[in-house]
Amino acid sequence: MAKLVVHPLALAFNIFGLLVWVIALGGTGGATYSCQTTNSYEYCAKTYQWEWWNLWFEFALLVALFITSFIEQGFKRGRLVFLAFFVMVTQGIMWSAHDFITTLVLGPIMLRDIGQDANNAATAGFVLLGMTNFVLIIVLGKDFGYDAAAHNSYQQTNSAAIQFQTSAPV
Repeated sequence: MAKLVVHPLALAFNIFGLLVWVIALGGTGGATYSCQTTNSYEYCAKTYQWEWWNLWFEFALLVALFITSFIEQGFKRGRLVFLAFFVMVTQGIMWSAHDFITTLVLGPIMLRDIGQDANNAATAGFVLLGMTNFVLIIVLGKDFGYDAAAHNSYQQTNSAAIQFQTSAPV
């Protein structure tokens, strides 16, 4: 039986992230398809390339975290890397959510007829992915705190040995 290395909350949010990823994938696919019904392929590919890159990077991170959640040495070695990559992908996910929200609010009138459901699904998926990533960053990084008691910079062991020389009159 494999031993769970991460906090159970991290595993739960990892699985939730995979489920939300499917929503974002479907929404982005639908938005790309509805874009291609009215515009050229090159325009739509260029418009949604950042969203697709973020989705697949997020998927790779979630799957890798799920696999290493049960491998003790692999998780201990890769924990800081996971934190760094989750911070990077969260920035991209939040930008993608911003793009979809802006498209919904300021988009053309045609969007409300053709691709509104796909854009709504993509927006919901990206916002929920961002929230999931924030929780995963907090849960994965909870043991990386600074121990102030062990590293007290104000405490000097032998302060009498340190002599200060000054030219100011005393």
